Amino acid sequence: MKLKKILEEKTISTIKLAKASGKIIAGLNETKKSVELDKSKILLIASDIEKRVEGKKFELPDKENFSKKEVQSILDKHKYFIEKKPKKKKIPNIKKEIIILKALAEEKGILVIEGLSRKQLGKSIGLIFSTACISIIDLGRTENIFKEIEEENER
Repeated sequence: MKLKKILEEKTISTIKLAKASGKIIAGLNETKKSVELDKSKILLIASDIEKRVEGKKFELPDKENFSKKEVQSILDKHKYFIEKKPKKKKIPNIKKEIIILKALAEEKGILVIEGLSRKQLGKSIGLIFSTACISIIDLGRTENIFKEIEEENER
């Protein structure tokens, strides 16, 4: 779900509380592992993920922009690379990785929240650098607050 501007501060403070009372994982690779292993409860994806192509910034497309066949194709390719790992480690295409991660999370029924910047995500969990995504594994005392944020955002 896309986060409304009004709810950004509430979400940031809730992430901080979740870190204090629960368990949080940051970073694309670790977050992807937690989603694949069904450990993640909530997935937060930065809205300003960018790929620099001649100095231009791209918008992360929603799952709705892809047909079911295209999403399945992406998931099939992802499963292929899990089963048959390439010898050389390539630099991941962040856009593609995030689309795969988002599709996997939605397929598994994990709440996906977008709208905070990379800097805001990193700062909310006490990092001095930015992060593309965060996975909340144990909600701690914040389970009801995230449900409230989801309901308020739908209004």
